[in-house]
Amino acid sequence: MPSLKGKRGRGGQGDGVSLRSSLSRAAPLSPSQGAKRTKFTAVSTGPGSDPRFATLIDVLTAGGLVLVAPGGLAGHILKTHTNQVIKTVTQLFQADLAYPEKVNAFNLEAQAYLENPEALNQALMPCQSEVMGVNPQEDSLVRVLLKIEEVQPTFLPWLLEQLALIALNEDENSAGLSLVQRAQQINVPRLILSQVSWLNKIVHPESLADKITEILDAVPTKAQFDVISALPEIIDEAFHGKIAMFLRDMMKQKTELSSTILEAFTNLSLDSDILGEIQSSILKTLGSIRFEDLPVNVKFVLQSMEPGEESHVIKDLRETLDIVPPQILTQATQRKLNNEIKDVSKMILDLIRNEFYGRRKLIDAWFRAIEGVKTSAEHKTLDVMVLLIIHSFPNRCKHVQSLFKNKVRASLFTEDLISKTLNHHKTSVKEMFEDIMGIAEALSMTLEPSLNQCAVIMYREMFLNLDRFCKQDLIGDLVSKLSSGGSPSLRRTSIRTLAHLTFDYTVQLVPFSMFVASILDHVVSLDLADVRPIMDILSFLAYSKAEGESSLQDNLQIVISKQIASTNLKIRRMGITSAVMTVKNMSNDPMVEECGVQDPMGSQITTTSANSTMVSISTLRQARDILDNVCSTMKSAHDIGGLFMDELSVVMQSRKLHKKLEKWVANTMTNDFEDEFVVDIAKEDLGVEKQDYIPIMPMYNLEDPEDLAIVLNIVPLLIQASEVNQAKSKSTAISRLIPHFRLLIKCTKALKGNDLSDVDALLSCPVLLPSPNVIEKFESLSFMERNVTCSALFYGANWIREVLNAFANHEAEEPIKHRILNRLKTLVKLEEDLKACLRFHSSFIPPTVLHMVEVSGWKPPTSNSGGRGRKIGAGAKGKGIGKGRKRKSDEDSSQSQSVQNESQKNVTQVPQKEDLGDGSTVIELDYYAPFFREFDLDVFAILSFDTVTIESELDWDQEIVDPKLRPSDLILLLKDLHSKLSHTLVSSRTKKGFPGKTSWKELTFSNLDNKSPKEVAQFAINHLDFLLGDLEAIAEYFKRLIDINDGVLDCANMFHDGTPIICECFQILFILLKVIFSWNGFLGHDQRPLLREGLHMMARRINSKIKLSHPTSELAAASISYLAKFSDWILIIGIASAQTKLMDHLLQFTDEDSPKALLAERVESYLKREWRSPKGQSEKGSLFNSHVESLLKTYLRCSENPVQAMGAYIPDEFTRVAEGKGKDAVSEMYPTLSKSTFGIHHRIFLETLAEHGKSLIYGASKNHEEHLEVWMVVSVQLFELLKILKVQSSNRGLLRFALKYSRLLLDHFLKHGMPVVDRMFRKSREDSITLLKNMQQSTRLLQHACSHSKIFKDVSLAKHVPMLKKTLETFVYRVKSMLALNDAVDAFWLGTLKTRDLSGKEILSQTSVESEEEEVEPGEEGDEDALPEEDQSDVELDDDASSEKDQNDEEDADDGDKYV
Repeated sequence: MPSLKGKRGRGGQGDGVSLRSSLSRAAPLSPSQGAKRTKFTAVSTGPGSDPRFATLIDVLTAGGLVLVAPGGLAGHILKTHTNQVIKTVTQLFQADLAYPEKVNAFNLEAQAYLENPEALNQALMPCQSEVMGVNPQEDSLVRVLLKIEEVQPTFLPWLLEQLALIALNEDENSAGLSLVQRAQQINVPRLILSQVSWLNKIVHPESLADKITEILDAVPTKAQFDVISALPEIIDEAFHGKIAMFLRDMMKQKTELSSTILEAFTNLSLDSDILGEIQSSILKTLGSIRFEDLPVNVKFVLQSMEPGEESHVIKDLRETLDIVPPQILTQATQRKLNNEIKDVSKMILDLIRNEFYGRRKLIDAWFRAIEGVKTSAEHKTLDVMVLLIIHSFPNRCKHVQSLFKNKVRASLFTEDLISKTLNHHKTSVKEMFEDIMGIAEALSMTLEPSLNQCAVIMYREMFLNLDRFCKQDLIGDLVSKLSSGGSPSLRRTSIRTLAHLTFDYTVQLVPFSMFVASILDHVVSLDLADVRPIMDILSFLAYSKAEGESSLQDNLQIVISKQIASTNLKIRRMGITSAVMTVKNMSNDPMVEECGVQDPMGSQITTTSANSTMVSISTLRQARDILDNVCSTMKSAHDIGGLFMDELSVVMQSRKLHKKLEKWVANTMTNDFEDEFVVDIAKEDLGVEKQDYIPIMPMYNLEDPEDLAIVLNIVPLLIQASEVNQAKSKSTAISRLIPHFRLLIKCTKALKGNDLSDVDALLSCPVLLPSPNVIEKFESLSFMERNVTCSALFYGANWIREVLNAFANHEAEEPIKHRILNRLKTLVKLEEDLKACLRFHSSFIPPTVLHMVEVSGWKPPTSNSGGRGRKIGAGAKGKGIGKGRKRKSDEDSSQSQSVQNESQKNVTQVPQKEDLGDGSTVIELDYYAPFFREFDLDVFAILSFDTVTIESELDWDQEIVDPKLRPSDLILLLKDLHSKLSHTLVSSRTKKGFPGKTSWKELTFSNLDNKSPKEVAQFAINHLDFLLGDLEAIAEYFKRLIDINDGVLDCANMFHDGTPIICECFQILFILLKVIFSWNGFLGHDQRPLLREGLHMMARRINSKIKLSHPTSELAAASISYLAKFSDWILIIGIASAQTKLMDHLLQFTDEDSPKALLAERVESYLKREWRSPKGQSEKGSLFNSHVESLLKTYLRCSENPVQAMGAYIPDEFTRVAEGKGKDAVSEMYPTLSKSTFGIHHRIFLETLAEHGKSLIYGASKNHEEHLEVWMVVSVQLFELLKILKVQSSNRGLLRFALKYSRLLLDHFLKHGMPVVDRMFRKSREDSITLLKNMQQSTRLLQHACSHSKIFKDVSLAKHVPMLKKTLETFVYRVKSMLALNDAVDAFWLGTLKTRDLSGKEILSQTSVESEEEEVEPGEEGDEDALPEEDQSDVELDDDASSEKDQNDEEDADDGDKYV
């Protein structure tokens, strides 16, 4: 076959140059120029009419094909069938005496004849048949010549050369032509390719493949598209692999051809190795190709996957594919680019969806690939969109929702990711509207704040990015959730979404306000906590509209009037809240002074200045009328006075009222405070006990006795209130004391800034409270006296709380700071008195002070079974404390129990105090949280006054002279701060209680909820330095203590009476830091500067040279190093657990390896320590076990190789503890490993082993030798862990987790470990057999565990058995198929196991009839009933197969589960 390097002319001689160089000298093949080279007047049917083509004409004519003159519109003429022509010509060649020369002459003449462009064009046209009954158009002359085997070897390469020359000439000649002229041209190269395609026989297929590659290198790009598209029809199937590799290299050089090449790949017959290599090459370059070429690349990858390789291919595809290109961030304003991006992204998503319909295994592969991503930075918009596609499949909805929740909890699906996804894929999102709504609703129905916040983000982005119809459906759906009486979580998430849209996207929401207004019809059925934001939303929309749209305003005022006039207390309270919210939005300065809003089209509608003044006066008058109506109602009903004042104080604090209205409120509401609640006191009355209903005296005076003038009149007002209540009247002024004082302070600050000099006497004045003698003799008081005493203490404590709210701030002068510290100490003392009194009066219901919270359902501890209060000494017999018998309770009992459990989660657990043994009830004030006023964030300015002082506390008189911040004071602030930050700074891992059960503690943050999480986060970072100062002060104290005791951490002198509270402060400080840095807002780019600021505060304490401008990763690494230095001064395991959790969380902000290694080192040292309680006793119990679990998980997670880290435990330490006698068996190397924590270690090791195994994903391009080695280690560890079951056979917990995690590991081994063995068996036969033997030992133990679990008859065990048995049986057949694949089936034999328990004893009740061993037939592989349930089979492997078979019968007769 001639080469392109020797181009043939008419004489057939090559000139020895390349095709491209020869083209520069070749004559163009245009019709005019062709005529000059070869002039044809006619080609007659008779031989010899043109002597130059005599042989050509004679042979074809003899065969039945008559050539006509070039230039006509019709093809040549066929006198017979095409096949007959080919047969006759072949016979003529073979019969001729000059056979080879005759063929060569024929070829030369044919080439010379077809060099004329007109002749070539005519030769490419179908021939005209004169045979009756045959298609009048048959094969062309070129096609006939190509089908002649003697002609094809020479003619076909020449024809391809002509194709290249014509393509090059056309490319040059068409440069100046218009589109119309180009379209009118005959595409000769394409006609030639059509003649070459689908030939019945290629004489020299290898030469043809080589020639095609040369042609592809020579022709221009336009012709390359045509040639590549025709390759599957031209190239012989045997050489598809060769041409595919050439195309792969070509695709790397010319990316514009990638789509055509990939389309050709789909039509080529390629073996799995070549296909895998091409697929791997595409996956590696997928991130660098043009964005518009992505769909065809993705299509090829998805359609070229071999069965069983879905997991690793999809994993690689997910990692390299990004359907949001970087250009969209810099050229988002270009509409054309955006449209192209949307089209390409939608094409890719549609491809994925279509493949899901055809191959359901791809769904599992994508799901696992997304599930396996462990960092938020690795997630893409593609992940969210694919999950939405999977959600559209009915049987996958729950799985997607569960994964979505887990991703949000783990901070992997961030707000930025959700927003970017719904913003960049609007077209696809519109099609998936129902699926997004379904996921958002699932997130809304939980009680987890992070999931609720994610739902709000999804609703917001859909509202902002979709069309009007979708917006209308979304708003209607949110409103229906409010009015349908669904779950509280679902209802509140809908409210949060509507509030977010109302206040931040008012212009976009105004057109849909009529839908939102329909909530008014259902407001009566809502809770008070829901009414407040709803009325805020409605009134904001009503008074933010243009003039004339007042229907919603009228409806609001009618509803408010009806509610206030109602005799139903609940409805009247709603009316108060609605009135205050409406007044706030009516008199909001921006709304009153600029009576105009933007309409949806963006035009500004503004009234004239005269009208503006008129509207302003009218609006203010309406607002004042509403307040007057409420005030008149309040005079006759004090039960709503506190609510009204609390609501109004919130509005005054927000400074959203008009200044004139603020002055009116201040003058109207605060004038009578002094007359109602303050009385004068003489100097001589200070400290003197007076006899009233109970002995009282002025307490906690901070004023100079010479300046003393007033005292807060609490007890007398309480006594008066109790007398009034006995008279069946509910009008009591004492209930308004705290709200009235708060409103007084807010009004004063609104009018005079932070100047409280007019009311600062209230900071220092004493309070009339029960005398200390009453507290001491509380047990002997009557029931009414106890009520008055407890009520007085509650009011006193809440008064101090509001005083701290009012006066605590960073700008306070030094004397004021001292008084504030003393008031904090007063609060600590009052709470101690309350605990002492409530121990003997646990049925007491405190007075209501949180008027904005509905607390009527609260029950005292004695009315709840299993409440927080418990009888001291109870449980000394029987099962002990907390394990008494169940008893019946009323309907509220379960709710209160849930409340108590939820409250307990938010409190730092510390060792309990000693039992007093007097039959009283231990009281924890957290249970009474709904009856304590909420601290404002300003209170925590006390942390900046001084660092904690750890010294012997002085008595009261000496302490108030020079007050210090003591641990008891600090712990009160830290606990409250912890509850506030946990409530607002939502971590993605934060979980709440069971849906429908609300913690009372969660209802005590009404003031805090007025601040955004960003504001609270900024507050926390601003106070971080003070928290770190207290942390270092406590650490310094323990450092000195350790030095004094020569470094002995567990000596008796290390622990004293004050140690528990100091340790508690130490622990809660670490917990607070973790709450701050766990806020999911830090995962977004907007809050990264705030995160860096916080990290810098810690980092600079260990490295003064580090700057805020340093990378976040470096700041986080330095912060971890700073926290690690506290390890040497930690005495109790709770502090160690809190510290490691904080360090572990900060690891996500750094990509350096050293912090992770440092944390692993610290945790390992903790696991090797013997821990003591704050009282000096050995640590034990469930709380200790939970801390050990946390440390162990962190250690394994941070270890470079978790399986290797487990090797330090297994088998020596593990076996020693398992076989140890008694409950005190402890590991010498790891004292935290004991009998009590053995189950925890076993479970975590199994779980870690399963997770490590799942990280081994089989792939054709993976390192199989390395994978085989890792599987070897995993198999050994698994057997050692399962072997423990023989020693601990009665431990159901060990057995349950062994069955669970072993099945997961074995399933993964079958999918990704056995293919490795398939590949490596011939190369590493011994290692492969060793691996299978190790797994065989484990499967045998698991079989016995399944049988043993039947003895317990435990549902939790039995549910794991069927699936595990199926896995064990699959393992047997999979090993057999592997051996058959590697021609080693003789190394396999199958035996029947007898049913035994873990101790090796045969279970006689289930013994089956003995039967002869027989090898399983291949047809039985898929039969799940091939083996009886009680007679499972196992595999035996050995290099010497014959020896196994010889011992087969003997082994089975001796003992069914003994193997070689």
